[in-house]
Amino acid sequence: MWKETASWPYKFPLSADLSHSNQRGIVRGQLQVRQRYINNAPMPAASAYVGVAPPGDVGSWQRENKGYQFWTRADTMGNFLIKDIQVGTYNLYASVLGLIGDYEYNVPVNITPGCYIRLNDLVYEPPRNGPTLWEIGIPDRTASEFYVPDPNPSLVNHDIEK
Repeated sequence: MWKETASWPYKFPLSADLSHSNQRGIVRGQLQVRQRYINNAPMPAASAYVGVAPPGDVGSWQRENKGYQFWTRADTMGNFLIKDIQVGTYNLYASVLGLIGDYEYNVPVNITPGCYIRLNDLVYEPPRNGPTLWEIGIPDRTASEFYVPDPNPSLVNHDIEK
C-alpha cells in the first residue's frame, strides 16, 4: 500500500497509448428482433446487450481477451449508445435476453477520432427450426433458474419425522 501511495498520482492517464475522450468515437443505433414464429414484424430488442469487440466469428467476443471491448445495454425500444470507443476496427455484437444465439453486424465498424456512427435497421433473426415446443430455463446468460444447493451441508437439519 505504501508503494502505491508513493506512486500517486499515476502517470498512465498522460500516456500516448491512452486516448482522450475527444479522440474516441461513438456508435448508436437501434436493434430489433424478428421472430417469424411469433410475429413477422420486427420488435424492439429491449434490454439487449450491445457492444463492439475485435473482429471475429459470432460469439468470439466471449473468448477474446486481447484488444478492447465496449458494451452497453439497449433501452426498452432497442436503442443503444456506445461512447468513448478507442480508435480501431470492430465488429458489433448483441445478445438479446430470452433468445438463443448472438447477433453480429456484418460490416466492420471503423472508429476514427471524434467519429459519430449511426447504425439503422439492425434486425436480429434468432436461429430457429420451428416454434418452441418447450424449454428448460431462459437464455439470459444467468443461472437464476438453476438450483444452488446449500454450500455447507453439515448445517442442514436432516431430521426426518418418525
